Amino acid sequence: MRNLLKRLAGGAAALLIGLALIQPASAALVATSNSGDLQFTILEALMDGVPDADVGVVAVGPNGFRLVRVGGGPLVDTGNDLLLFAQVEALTGTISQWNGILEGTQGGTMGEDVFDSSLSGLGSFVVTASNPAGSVSFDPQTLIYVGKDINGTQGLITSVFQGVPVPEPASLLLLASGVVGIAGLRRRRQAVAA
Repeated sequence: MRNLLKRLAGGAAALLIGLALIQPASAALVATSNSGDLQFTILEALMDGVPDADVGVVAVGPNGFRLVRVGGGPLVDTGNDLLLFAQVEALTGTISQWNGILEGTQGGTMGEDVFDSSLSGLGSFVVTASNPAGSVSFDPQTLIYVGKDINGTQGLITSVFQGVPVPEPASLLLLASGVVGIAGLRRRRQAVAA
């Protein structure tokens, strides 16, 4: 985690802004969730400080994504370190929680920092082989940036699952109609009582 924070200091935030304006070079760098609610875009991937074009993202479940090695194999081999910057956009609704799970690791770690669209910190978490799941909650956002340091120093990492719960518009509509109905009943009772 300290490694990630050190790397983000000294102008890396400006790099994130610049990268957000660039379209990814490959379709493997962008995935839209199966529900159509979210879009995950890899802005930059560096393996041991060198650009890594073989990191891809695929949609999993309604609002999940998996970071994988394009062409197969582990995402991060033993002894390597992957630094990844990504953008996650809510195409419908908002994002108020970010989750990460290390998969297939015996000793890997992942530090993750989440930022809003102005690059203000929203929170962070660290996951390990013994505690592979982490989460951070924050005020609803339509766009977040994620900086992650996936470290395979102690063992390889097969993949990383990322996911967020996003309220469905239909559920929000149902909730709103229920609130309006309750308000109408209350008014009716008040009018009958008067």
